[in-house]
Amino acid sequence: MGNEGMFTSAARYGAKLGEDTFGRVSIAFDSYPSNTLLNPDITTGSKDGNDSSRTGQAGFRFEGKNSSHGEWTLQGDLLRNKEENLVFPYWLDHPPYLSSLYDSATITRGNLLARWHQELGKGRALTVQSYLDLSNYEAEKTPFEQEFKTLDLDLQYETLVGDQHNFVLGAGFRQTEIDFTSIDLLEFSDRDDSLYSAFIQDEINLVPNTLWLTLGSKYEHNDYTGSEWQPSGKLLWKPRPHHSLWASVARAVRTPTVLEQSGRVTMGTFPGGRASLQGTSGFDSEKLVAYEAGYRWQVNPTLSCDLAFFYNNYDDLYVLVLAPQPVFEPGSGWNYYAQFRNGMDGSSYGLEAALDWKAAYWLAFHLSYSWLQLNLSQADLPGALDTDLYFENLSPAHQLSLRSSISLSRSLELNLWLRYTDQIISRDSTDLIGAAELEIDGHTTFNANIIWTPTPNLELMLSGQNLFDSSTLEYGMEYLGAPTEIDRSIYGKVTWRF
Repeated sequence: MGNEGMFTSAARYGAKLGEDTFGRVSIAFDSYPSNTLLNPDITTGSKDGNDSSRTGQAGFRFEGKNSSHGEWTLQGDLLRNKEENLVFPYWLDHPPYLSSLYDSATITRGNLLARWHQELGKGRALTVQSYLDLSNYEAEKTPFEQEFKTLDLDLQYETLVGDQHNFVLGAGFRQTEIDFTSIDLLEFSDRDDSLYSAFIQDEINLVPNTLWLTLGSKYEHNDYTGSEWQPSGKLLWKPRPHHSLWASVARAVRTPTVLEQSGRVTMGTFPGGRASLQGTSGFDSEKLVAYEAGYRWQVNPTLSCDLAFFYNNYDDLYVLVLAPQPVFEPGSGWNYYAQFRNGMDGSSYGLEAALDWKAAYWLAFHLSYSWLQLNLSQADLPGALDTDLYFENLSPAHQLSLRSSISLSRSLELNLWLRYTDQIISRDSTDLIGAAELEIDGHTTFNANIIWTPTPNLELMLSGQNLFDSSTLEYGMEYLGAPTEIDRSIYGKVTWRF
């Protein structure tokens, strides 16, 4: 538990139920306070971000083996979450039109997973898995409700072919039913979608214990865009025992969401009509080809270095295009709308570096750094908004992280984490007239905890997060939400193992 009402608790009990059968059950409860509203003027002047949450969860897991080298797993979870929401802007169909709403929502979810893994000998194995997930979201003050039902079936087969090839093959099926109760702000169509997939991968040992080539491809057929192929290849070379070099290329796609193909979000209301953002039935998948290369050096047992470079090529990213003329809708008036279109491409490149160093038996460091450059350009479509400028500034160019672990004694450990994130420019959902840009300055955060283990079964921890500032702005909200600052938090934790 900690300041501002933060409280979490959890318990788990596991036991050996038979010679080769094990089980465990768990329960948990979490309560997190609201953040601080960046711009209190959009409401009554209160600084409460109205984004607190309380979550209760219970779960189980059973697993076992049999005499024929088979392994089985059965697990499930039940979850109920109560969360607060500050809806802004909240558009009305009558004066004053623009408003805000303190709302809350209840989320209930349950899932069940069953898996069977069978060793077949001679490097062969078969895995069958099924997964069922039920989820419901229901708002309290707005009659918005959505219900998801997902059934997932997967089959995977592994086999060795000769001394060089290790094949993995698989197939899958997913059925998703989505039911919406829409409101004027958010309108979605009910859906019943099927996804079929298959994949094959071959890991080829070209030079024993020195050079490996991995080739594969995934195929999917979905109800949004039809067939999608996602091939990949990776080369790993170990010229010496402590040196590794690798390179890879892969193609990936992002299929459209319900909103991007058939939904609608109200962006503003006024006498005689509305402005909205709505889906386009012909909106296609966004595509990526990623190139990566890296090097790892295990200098000695206490020091290792990693360096990776990447280049990504993007095609068919979405842009927002204003319709040439409004549409009159009986009952609500004229609808001035923008739609999703595939009209932007570009590239990103950068590097990631990491260093792990155990300086002494009581002292360890982990240092990481990333650099990113993003360049996008959109097609000259009539009515297109400047979507590329928004995306280019949304990711930080530089990120730096330094973590240390210090053993002060056999029973006392101190952990420190210093992190820097470069400036980004997000969307300010509270600026409805101006440029709507929210500039988030580069900032440094500092977290620390000290852990005392007086006995092997008891652990006491005192932790502080965001210690440099009373509150920090780290991200913005795109729409139907207000940006909030994350407050400094101090909390204590007790763990008892028996």
